[in-house]
Amino acid sequence: MQKKTAQKYGFFMCFCMVVGTVVGTGIFFKNEGVYGLINGNGVLGLIAWIIGGIMALSFGLSFMEISSAKQDSNSGIALYAKMFGGKWFGRVVRNAMNHIYIPLTTFTVAYYTTKASIWAFGGGLTAEIVFSEKVGGYANYQLILTSFSIIYTVLLIYICTYLEKTGKYIQMTTVVLKLIPLILIGLIGMLFFNNDPNALSKSGLGDPDKYKLVANKTGFEMILMALPGILFSFDGFLSTTYIQKDVKKPERNIPLALVLGLASVTILYLLVSIGTLNLDAKGSVAVAAGKIFSNPVINKIFEWIIFFFILISAFGTLNGYSFSLVKLSHSSIEDNFIIGAKLWNKIMKKYSINFAIFLASVMITLIWGLIMGIPIIFAKETYNFYDFISNAGVVMAFLMYGTIIALGIWNRYHQRIATIKNWYFLPAAFISALCIISIIGYNIYSYFLNAIVMPEKTGPILAIALLLLILVLPWFGIWMKDNDTINKKLTMTMSFNDKNSSKDLKRNLVENSDTKEKDKT
Repeated sequence: MQKKTAQKYGFFMCFCMVVGTVVGTGIFFKNEGVYGLINGNGVLGLIAWIIGGIMALSFGLSFMEISSAKQDSNSGIALYAKMFGGKWFGRVVRNAMNHIYIPLTTFTVAYYTTKASIWAFGGGLTAEIVFSEKVGGYANYQLILTSFSIIYTVLLIYICTYLEKTGKYIQMTTVVLKLIPLILIGLIGMLFFNNDPNALSKSGLGDPDKYKLVANKTGFEMILMALPGILFSFDGFLSTTYIQKDVKKPERNIPLALVLGLASVTILYLLVSIGTLNLDAKGSVAVAAGKIFSNPVINKIFEWIIFFFILISAFGTLNGYSFSLVKLSHSSIEDNFIIGAKLWNKIMKKYSINFAIFLASVMITLIWGLIMGIPIIFAKETYNFYDFISNAGVVMAFLMYGTIIALGIWNRYHQRIATIKNWYFLPAAFISALCIISIIGYNIYSYFLNAIVMPEKTGPILAIALLLLILVLPWFGIWMKDNDTINKKLTMTMSFNDKNSSKDLKRNLVENSDTKEKDKT
């Protein structure tokens, strides 16, 4: 029998998990990519961020009703998938989160944290170029980044496994610190400075080599292509569902944290996007930090301070994902729903549950690190697989979220699962579903189109292969075993053996009676 876990987290910790995991690497590292994919058009960029914010709020409002259902597990959205869609769909989503999305995103954030470290300790963006030249080129530089990403990954997973209170304080502290550079850049860039008064109306400012795939695209198509990166910036809002068993009054605190957290992040992102664009027409938050003051010395000092805050922000986001990963791995090992379940159970019995959780979390995450790091050797510098695979992971994750929301709509009319009924659920759910269908459909189409149109084939072909891998792997969860399937088989076996035993007993009684009759005669 499992011990009942003490409910030790309140609303503030849930709010910190939502804001702390969402705000971080996304806005710092994806904003330039967003403006590149809309070819540097400021108006289209802001429209894309507004649409992303509306989508995020729609998801938050939708999950307010879904997450109000009874919660007794730390398996996150897989629990909702199981409750609303049945056991087989629950296993699909749980496999997607356990073995693909959470570890994949954790390592991606570790990669961005490593880049932020080079900026902070190297003195700015030029440190990347200098360091890359010293180590022998782009490929070597990327492999070194991957190596240091492994160190960050192992460190944070260790902290969240063995030093949970430390992880909690890191999360709560970095939430406050990471907001400082965003608010400064957003407010200063929007209210006081304007290095380019035509920034919002200009087009063609994106990097033509890196973003050739937007050539000859309409504005609507460019927005659709930019949205996965924006959704990556908003994703992580469901991280609080992985600690739901440890939350006081989860039916109230989790939904409230989702909506208030996402509303706050949406306002902040729009502020930062406008401010950044005024300072740097390409939309780079890092470059904007070095353009605030006219005095070059003050500018350099301020830029350095901002880069340290960016590092703190990335570190806090990595802590949030590591926290979710550890909780999910713990739940998965307990339920025997994890690759190598027998191995982790042996380690758990021989050493401890924490050691099994730590090793499982690290191994699964590092596998995705290799999958993202190795293709860089074969693809050209213009194709960053960390950026691509993180976006592909978002496509897969939001596909799962959208399906759960659709099941929530079905549940509203059939009343299978008891939830708190909110008037705004249906409009929010329909907006979420429509946006997901449009974004995912077009982006999958664009990946195949790029392989045909772009002259350099290696990157796009590898991208298609990895996209298909990410979309197909979750469905193997249907055949994965867990405690439910194991117990069901054991029950059937015991029932069958009981029937056989009763038959054997009857046969023995008959044989014994026949023997006794013969003895009498």
